[in-house]
Amino acid sequence: MNHEDLVAKSLFYFLLIMALFQNHKKSNAKSAILFAENTPLTIKINENTVSGLAGDLFIEAIKLAKISNNFNISWTPWRRALFESTTKRNIFIVPIGDTEENKKKYNFIFKILSDNIYIITLKPTIEIKNPHDIKKLKSIGYIAGAPYEPIFKKYNFEKMIEPSNDGDYVVAKLLAKRVDGFLAAYENGIYKLRKAHVEKSRIQKGIPLGKINWYFGTNIKSTTEDINSLKNALNSLAKTPKYIEIYKKYGLTPPQN
Repeated sequence: MNHEDLVAKSLFYFLLIMALFQNHKKSNAKSAILFAENTPLTIKINENTVSGLAGDLFIEAIKLAKISNNFNISWTPWRRALFESTTKRNIFIVPIGDTEENKKKYNFIFKILSDNIYIITLKPTIEIKNPHDIKKLKSIGYIAGAPYEPIFKKYNFEKMIEPSNDGDYVVAKLLAKRVDGFLAAYENGIYKLRKAHVEKSRIQKGIPLGKINWYFGTNIKSTTEDINSLKNALNSLAKTPKYIEIYKKYGLTPPQN
């Protein structure tokens, strides 16, 4: 074998080994799944463990599909979750709302829940029975990063908005009368109020101001392989009795697709 043949053969084996290494590395790479605060869809247990409707669906789905080792779970504040999930590939975010803006950035791979959006108030504060009542409030709390911007733009109450990092703090401000209302999807808002032991008779949801569908989502640049891995697992779970059981646990019903 002459020198040129030896060099060519060595180069071939080097490239083959590198390709196998990269393929092995890729096959062992884990996708990140970011759970953002949105009770009862996501409930924080610790930084790397979640429960709630979406959390339970995820855990049961990957267990059923035997792909538990394919994901790194992380509990992430809304704003950071939104930033990371739009700037990095193969990152899932749960839950993500199907706003027009989000439709440009995410693949919605599995619907979790459909819900209405309200400005929830507490007696004796006025109940929002029509859009004109909104102007009678001085300030409205909401979770920073939550996908409700189209609502306060539509009804022109952007200047009344007071963002907070989490829903518990919004409720605390509502109870302290530092804000007059809580802009939230109904299930999220009601869960937070019940957690704070607010009497049911005081809660006023008023009229729905919009609708939101919550999904498991991922960056539009994510690979088909990663998307299908979780999508297929969730679709398989949806065909089992366990799927209905999880919704019943939270007093909810599966969405109509």
